[in-house]
Amino acid sequence: FNQFFTLHGTTMVFFVGMPILIGIANYAVPLQIGARDMAFPRMNAFGFWTTFFGALLVYFSFLVPGGPPAIGWFAYAPLTENSFARGPGVDCWALGLIVSGIGTTTGGINFIATILCMRCPGMTLRKVPFFVWVMFWTSIQIVVVMPPLTAALTMLEFDRQLGAHFFDTQAGGSAYLWQHLFWFFGHPEVYILVLPAFGMISEVVPVFSRKVLFGYEFMAAATAAIVFISLGVWAHHMFSV
Repeated sequence: FNQFFTLHGTTMVFFVGMPILIGIANYAVPLQIGARDMAFPRMNAFGFWTTFFGALLVYFSFLVPGGPPAIGWFAYAPLTENSFARGPGVDCWALGLIVSGIGTTTGGINFIATILCMRCPGMTLRKVPFFVWVMFWTSIQIVVVMPPLTAALTMLEFDRQLGAHFFDTQAGGSAYLWQHLFWFFGHPEVYILVLPAFGMISEVVPVFSRKVLFGYEFMAAATAAIVFISLGVWAHHMFSV
């Protein structure tokens, strides 16, 4: 149960929700701003394939001795240390998320560059479709919060394979450090998943109701505020400590 619980959460967040939303945006954003393609097509392909191979690494854990990790998708220390997770399943999970995280980060960079530099003449940021605006702020979140998660996963692998003690509480490490780093990613991740959905709804409803989107400027400002506030509220996952 713990193994399926872990991989279900990982799959839902990293390999279903984000790829679907980023994929739709990949198709829609250039069309909506009058661009022929994303700013960096090869980086786009790189992002896709790193995500794909990262997923393969994670699911390869089904084939290793001991099976997949049984640590929960948030992987709280010290459950991830060698003392409690002896098989290579956690290593497959961590390495897969490192690789896919690199791909996600390049995707965020690509969206920011596309939206800032590839708009058709006369289309200011105040005139872009609302979905484009939402994807711009979502991409800023991705660029800010994915590297700390990648760093935390790298520290975990240093613990497991190279004898470091970042999260090994018995050797002076801090389990809280993992929680802070993980939730600094994990809370904005909620909005990385939900903001594009808000943007889709805010495009579909006005079209089919034949009404202009009411309060465009205030909604755009609210989206920006959500992003900035989300970067400061990981602490509400930390009440018990």
